[in-house]
Amino acid sequence: MRRVKLVSISAVALLALACDPSSEESGSEETGEPSACAEETRAMSYGAGMEVMGEAGLAKIMLVDASPAPPIRDLNDWQLSLMDADGAPLEVMSIEVTPWMPDHGHGSPNPDTALLAGDETGSYELVNLDLFMAGYWEVHFDIEIDAETSERVTYGFCVD
Repeated sequence: MRRVKLVSISAVALLALACDPSSEESGSEETGEPSACAEETRAMSYGAGMEVMGEAGLAKIMLVDASPAPPIRDLNDWQLSLMDADGAPLEVMSIEVTPWMPDHGHGSPNPDTALLAGDETGSYELVNLDLFMAGYWEVHFDIEIDAETSERVTYGFCVD
């Protein structure tokens, strides 16, 4: 049986409230200001079917599709496929999802984000992923494969 949970830390919500999203550079035709992502070099370029291998090389996640695509500043839904290093569906004990802004030291305050397990093909649906501020976001998937083995897969996107 797969157990899926979302990391929820009250301190994250407090930090998020301390950051004013309206102060972020968001790029606008009205203001002529540069985009928050204009010079970001850490971000991945979105493409349906993009795969990211975990840090230990034990698991990978394919971002099958995103709605909207590419990810935006607001609510996002992702269709995901979890696989082992050879591309076979991977059964796991648990997955924790943490949206994180490393430059600001906080995550997303949205308590409604959920990772829904599909069938035995390793399919998942991530719903209500709230990238509420412009800037660089990392979405960490901490995967507990078994009692002794874990893996972290990270997607990094910049949103305006």
